[in-house]
Amino acid sequence: MSLYNIEIFNSQFEYVSHTAISPCTYHYDYMAMEPSVLELPVVECGRGDYISITDGSAGKYWGFINAVEQLTDSIQISVYPLVAKLNVTAYMERAEIYDTSVENFIATLIRNTYLNNPDAEQNINGLAVNVLSSTNGSLNLKDNIHNIYDLAIRALKKYQIFISFDVQISNKKVICNIRKASGAIPTIEADLENVMDPSFNFKDTFDMVNKVFIYGTYPEDSPYYGTTLSTVYYMQQNGMITKRPATRITPVVWDTKDLEIKEDFEQEAYDLAYDCLYREELDNYIFFYVARDDSLVRLPNYEIGQCVNIIKDGTIHASIFTGYEIGPERIKLLFGAVRTEYTKQLIMERRKA
Repeated sequence: MSLYNIEIFNSQFEYVSHTAISPCTYHYDYMAMEPSVLELPVVECGRGDYISITDGSAGKYWGFINAVEQLTDSIQISVYPLVAKLNVTAYMERAEIYDTSVENFIATLIRNTYLNNPDAEQNINGLAVNVLSSTNGSLNLKDNIHNIYDLAIRALKKYQIFISFDVQISNKKVICNIRKASGAIPTIEADLENVMDPSFNFKDTFDMVNKVFIYGTYPEDSPYYGTTLSTVYYMQQNGMITKRPATRITPVVWDTKDLEIKEDFEQEAYDLAYDCLYREELDNYIFFYVARDDSLVRLPNYEIGQCVNIIKDGTIHASIFTGYEIGPERIKLLFGAVRTEYTKQLIMERRKA
């Protein structure tokens, strides 16, 4: 069994140290950003250093060291994927999302936070933010203070937009790409022998809202202040959202929302209804294991946000690829956006460890 190659660089892309370790477990879950904990021989490293993990099954994983603990004759490090850098708050006028694409809105937040920030110590050295697709829409923003990682999750769930990071040591660059997942939709047959221990978890849809009342009011500085507009949207049985449903979902489960009108009540009301009523294809959590050397289901063939069809007992389940866990003998592939109580329990156990 081949060793993992570990390389460590500082934030200026300068070499710090390297080592090789026996295969262990590390993970990347876009929906639950938690650190991997690795035990290394005593090597030079520090909080904030970049770390790459290379093995033959998964390619190269880039992260950053969040904590270092000295053990008797080794060290234990906590490693986050680079996308965890987005778990910060930033200011931006929410109305600006209507003047640009979802991708550009998020890109501007990242640039203002880590590239063009007047506090040079906060900026990420060598950061380049690339917008590779354009999607008009909204993220149902409540105010002007945004957690960027939260917006990334919303963009993935609603539009299959994902954010990836790569470190280019030779070019002294940290590359952030924002784009919508595309391409052919692969099919995975979970009943095949090479797919081990599959688990299918689905969100309870019994009380899912299928009708929403929306009441819009104008802000005090508007000439229309004091005027209230209203509308009702329904979800049809085929998943379409409309004011005039041809086929109703029963029993009726409704909600009432208020909306501060920025410019176009009809468009803004539809965006809000979309958020309230959208029955996501990724309202599931599916995972299974394959051998590290599996030739049918290979991790490099998938990208975060990519739509997939998973067949189990003759039923096709639509989902998206959202993460993985690399183990000494098996790879765990994660699909969907729902994370179960069991997953939350595992996260809490990792934090206690």
